[in-house]
Amino acid sequence: MTEGQQLLIANLLNGVAPETAGTAEGMTAEDALAFFAEVMRLVAEYRFVHCVPYFDCASLEQARRNRLWVLDILARIERWDSVEHDLILDLLKGRDVAEYGVEHEEIQKVLERVLDALPHYLKQESDRAIYFRSRKVFIAERRSAAIAAVEQFVSFRNPLTYKKIEHLGMTQDNALAVSAQVTH
Repeated sequence: MTEGQQLLIANLLNGVAPETAGTAEGMTAEDALAFFAEVMRLVAEYRFVHCVPYFDCASLEQARRNRLWVLDILARIERWDSVEHDLILDLLKGRDVAEYGVEHEEIQKVLERVLDALPHYLKQESDRAIYFRSRKVFIAERRSAAIAAVEQFVSFRNPLTYKKIEHLGMTQDNALAVSAQVTH
């Protein structure tokens, strides 16, 4: 996201009228709200895939009520784009990641988050079966599938690729309903 787009989202979350926020970015109110909706779809996908506790963000009003959660996830996506994406790809390719200047413990945390989210993006049922038996074996034997999956993670680099995620026979909408029941 550009700085202007970040400002647009922040302004909308903080109560600025869509007409005013859109004008600052050279957009109509409708365009600003459409862009906001696409960003909230990324937030919803991230929330689902990374098992963040459920919160509503499907409308501007809901996102405003939950703006701390929304801003936290937007920061996580930004961190993914700025450092973690390349770090994980280099790690999966067996390259030295010391140049990133990230502590070993932090690399482990990022890797765990990636490994927890990875099965959501695997295309082949056979890949998921191997993955669930042993992550280590999957990475060793199907490194290219792991890399391809990581390339599809939620990112502002390709912000309009939201899709319905199906996992273990559940659609995202069903899982969100279950998540809402469990967390309330």
